[in-house]
Amino acid sequence: MVKYALGYENDERVARYVRSHSSPDDRVYAFVSRADFYFLADREAASRFIWARPLNAIPGAKAALARTLAASRRPRLIVLFQRRPLKRRDRQVDAVVERYYDPVWRSPSGTTVLEEQNRGR
Repeated sequence: MVKYALGYENDERVARYVRSHSSPDDRVYAFVSRADFYFLADREAASRFIWARPLNAIPGAKAALARTLAASRRPRLIVLFQRRPLKRRDRQVDAVVERYYDPVWRSPSGTTVLEEQNRGR
């Protein structure tokens, strides 16, 4: 009985969705990364800030993430493993996500995948 077994099954399901709805050249971002997600999805992380602790602790990390998510070569997909991974709600990051991304899929456990607006539709 491994506590993480159900989480791993969810991560596999989400990774399958990401692989089937993106190309190997597409970058993706997960709020906040699960240890296995990028490996299972076989996709590059769009930001070096993939863990909650650095995002919450390093000055300027949230602003850097917001710039990455708004850039012309922004990630195609964002995965929301956690609804509010940032300690303090970050309006800049939230505004970018709301402006450029729409929800397109949800796993049975509630993990939501957002896609860059007007992509693939």
